[in-house]
Amino acid sequence: MIFSVLYGTGNPAKLAAMREWLAPEKTAPLRVSMLGLEDFPGVSWPGVDESGNDPLENARIKALAYFRALREQTGQTVPVFSCDSGLYFDGVPDELQPGVHIRRVGGKPLNDEEMIVYYAALARRFGGRLTARYRNAICLVLDEDRLLEHMDDDIASDTFCLAGTPHPKREPGFPLNSLSVYLPTGEYYYNLPEARRPRSQGAPGFRTFFRRAWTAWEETQNWRNRQSAPEEIWDVYDAKRRPSGRTHRRGDPLPPGEYHLVVHVWVRNSRGELLTTQRAPTKGYPLFWECTAGSAAAGEDSLAAAVREVKEETGLLLRPENGANVLTLCRGDNFADIWLFRQDFRLEDVRFQPGETVDAKTAAPAEIRRMAAEGLFVEYSYLEELLQNAEKAEAALEKF
Repeated sequence: MIFSVLYGTGNPAKLAAMREWLAPEKTAPLRVSMLGLEDFPGVSWPGVDESGNDPLENARIKALAYFRALREQTGQTVPVFSCDSGLYFDGVPDELQPGVHIRRVGGKPLNDEEMIVYYAALARRFGGRLTARYRNAICLVLDEDRLLEHMDDDIASDTFCLAGTPHPKREPGFPLNSLSVYLPTGEYYYNLPEARRPRSQGAPGFRTFFRRAWTAWEETQNWRNRQSAPEEIWDVYDAKRRPSGRTHRRGDPLPPGEYHLVVHVWVRNSRGELLTTQRAPTKGYPLFWECTAGSAAAGEDSLAAAVREVKEETGLLLRPENGANVLTLCRGDNFADIWLFRQDFRLEDVRFQPGETVDAKTAAPAEIRRMAAEGLFVEYSYLEELLQNAEKAEAALEKF
């Protein structure tokens, strides 16, 4: 499972930290593909007025601003999240609590070094050390009207101290690390050996949040697919793939033990490249690359559905005798037939179906593997088996 999200932050240190917290080995079986603003060089990102009263409100303001900028300038609806923090001290009057204005004092924004000077002086004012904690918040925008938000202790920081004298080490983007002291031993954070440095208490909470978000995102994509699809009527099959004689309307849930027929169609040219198309930005899984796929209509067999889907979505006319059903899967409420066609075609002849596809290209199996690893390709459980078949196409297609 690959979940591609954009982190709406201009702070490269925060992007790197989040990528480390959500590294694949820590989130398996989910893999979070973390995009940064630099991955969209053509977008003019807005300056965000972080005028919220708490970390969650600021996170929401930022996430929506970046989501809207990306959608308006590119048409993409990639999920976008932003985080924000509030810093709170024990035994300090409310008027001196930084809260969400960690980098702003008296209305003036502070750079990294100015922050170190200011907070070191504040610590000296209250006895040389301040006991502190960050409250963190996250807002993930799946769509304009679907936001996932969280601000609780499971993503808050550990309690720590800020010292009145800074450590000489500096880390761009994290100035207060130079003042941070490990409470149990009184040592500067930077003096602790790597093995003894405390890991972020909030990291597991962020991982839990993204696992929940993946489920919500899948539900959103499936809903968008249903909304963008035309009215369809399917034949209903039993668990042994025998026709029941009844039909079913797309969008209505199928009862347990009933199935419909789906086809996935891969077209391989004589150079060993496969045709891939890019999904429209208004569909579920926007702008992901994929093979041609769809459901068989009532009265239609698998091969006829494969030929029709390719004609509708690409304008290419496949010759039935060039195709082989190389794999069949039973998944959820459907039987999925995987078709592999060996047929040359001209990329310039591909025509895009409005609301379905926006681009097409040919890709060798190695390129498709790379795209899948980077979270750019719709996830298919059978992909590696299919690509191996394509790489050994002559043997796979001897059955013709």
